Formats: sequence, C-alpha cells, structure tokens
Amino acid sequence: MKKFDYKQVADNHYQKTEVPENLKSNLSEMIDSLAAESEKREETPAPSRFRYRYLIGAAASVAVIMFVSIILNNGQENPDIYAFEDTCATPEEAIEVIENTLNFISSSVNKANGIIESKTTPEIDLDCIIEKIIR
Repeated sequence: MKKFDYKQVADNHYQKTEVPENLKSNLSEMIDSLAAESEKREETPAPSRFRYRYLIGAAASVAVIMFVSIILNNGQENPDIYAFEDTCATPEEAIEVIENTLNFISSSVNKANGIIESKTTPEIDLDCIIEKIIR
C-alpha cells in the first residue's frame, strides 16, 4: 500500500496558484494600519483600578461604625430608651413650669409685635384687607 504524500500535493497546489502583483504593498499597508491602531490603544490611559474608591471608603466607614456600635452595645437591648420620664414630681410643679413657659413665649411675641408696630408707620386696616382677599 502506497502512502499519501501531503507535501507533494501542497507543492503542486502552490505552483499552480498565481500571486497578485500588489500583494506585498497591500500586506504592508495592512500591517502599518494595525500597528497604528495598537499605538492608539496604548496611548489611551487605562481606567483607574480604584474607580469606586470613595464609595468603598464610605461603605467601609459605615461598616466600622456599625461594628463599633455593636461592640459598645455589647448585645444588650435597652427597652427604656423611648420611655417617657416625668420631669416634675407633682402636677402643681408641672402647671407652674407650663405657666412660666407660656409667659415667656407671650412676652417674646409681644416684644416682637412692639418692634414691628414701631417700624411700620402707616396704619393698616387688616380687617379691610382680609375682606378684600376673601371676596
């Protein structure tokens, strides 16, 4: 049995094939254009590895704060955080504190009204203005 000679078949094929005359110039142009494209790619700066560094830093800060709060809390829940405490021992003390607060607010409002009235010289009839607005 005779062995098939691949080399001989390939040589016969390439001897029959015609090579175009401008093949060398076309190949050199193609190589030059590919080289120019690769140079352009090399000139553009690579994107930063740390594009999200501020976001990562903020997330790390939040994580540290949460970790510290858990450590400081030590796993103990305090149900009395939102419980109301009495500031006064008796209702009479509470009434006195409320009266003092209301007197302070009233005096502040009266003082402000006095300043406003002293700066506005013409008399304004507010009732007439309000009636005009309502109509």
